[in-house]
Amino acid sequence: MIDYFKVITITHHVIDVSEIDAYVVKTDGDVPIAQKLAAIKSSLDIEELCYLSTCNRVSYMLYMEAELDLDFIKRFFDLVNPQLHLMDEGHLTSLVSVYEGMEAIQNIFEVACSVDSMVVGEREIYRQFRDAIAFSKEHGLTGDNFRMIDRATVETAKRVYATTRIGEKPLSIAALAMDSLLAFQPDKSCKVVFLGAGETNQLLGKFFKRHLFERFVVFNRTLSRAQEMAESLQGEAFEMSQLAEVLDDFDVLVVCTASTQPIVDVETFRKIGSKNTDQKIVIDLSVPCNIHKQVFEQFQFNFINIDELKVLAEKNLAFRKQEISLAKEVIHQSLPIFRNIYQQRQLERALADLPKEIKKVKQKAIEEVFSDRMAKLDEPAKQLVLDMMDYFEKKSISIPMKTAKKAFELDEH
Repeated sequence: MIDYFKVITITHHVIDVSEIDAYVVKTDGDVPIAQKLAAIKSSLDIEELCYLSTCNRVSYMLYMEAELDLDFIKRFFDLVNPQLHLMDEGHLTSLVSVYEGMEAIQNIFEVACSVDSMVVGEREIYRQFRDAIAFSKEHGLTGDNFRMIDRATVETAKRVYATTRIGEKPLSIAALAMDSLLAFQPDKSCKVVFLGAGETNQLLGKFFKRHLFERFVVFNRTLSRAQEMAESLQGEAFEMSQLAEVLDDFDVLVVCTASTQPIVDVETFRKIGSKNTDQKIVIDLSVPCNIHKQVFEQFQFNFINIDELKVLAEKNLAFRKQEISLAKEVIHQSLPIFRNIYQQRQLERALADLPKEIKKVKQKAIEEVFSDRMAKLDEPAKQLVLDMMDYFEKKSISIPMKTAKKAFELDEH
């Protein structure tokens, strides 16, 4: 039954993202998350269960007969996180969005296609959805119903990204910084220096490698982090305290640290850039800026700063949001396609045992119901009866199959 598809979700639309963690699956000690999900599935008689957790939503996709009423939602989240029993039920249900049947399918499509995301059009959510499906399948939490959901979602996402521009124009600060840098057309053999080895600089490092840059130096307060990043870039690594001692030139300087004070002052800048007189490029993605304001007054260089990139990101996000209506139209067109395929699959399941049951009827007719009369027939007559029974058996199997196929074809048109 398509009405058995259900979604229980809590998203950034109704709660601060920092609070979503309270509604993700909580495990005790060394209990694997798959084991906890299996226990929830068993306790609540859920036929199939898929769990998706991202930075701005937690979504539980279910296939089951039971109604998603207040009592079920309360029992569900009591199992997800026992600490939630301390919370007011009214508060809990005000945060929860529930979808059933085709509305659940639509919600799944919109989430996977990043139509309902905080960052519209980001393909990462599609990858996370596929990973969640694969995880559930691997651990026996889902079966044929979510196999069909997975296939339909893949096809829908392909159409969304192929026919709309919802995924165009980068939104991440790292991607925008790389685009801005490439506009200056730096030589691929130039020396790229990273101050900081955090997530943003690591992502930028991957972009530099993707664009075939060759020379890298990484400085970080913790040497081991610098070494880890430098190894991935096939570059050199040093502690941040060694900056002015070991670095005497650079072409591109990428700064992104957690420091609340400038780490590159006039004297430091003079030392690290003394041997190279070409126009330099400096990218500072730190908040606050890690380049001292006096550096800008005394030196000439191309500067890429996070404030300008944030403005550009907002413009790009606004562009993507304009594509939401087109993406939703693609999803809307996909819904009846899925419904028909699903119903046809349900019929195939229902008819799967038909040949076996018809064969049983035939055998009973020959061996029990008409056995006395069959025994009185000579061999040619008996063979004729058996041939006729075989013929009717085959026709009895094919007729409902053909009838169902015609019904689906008429429904599609």
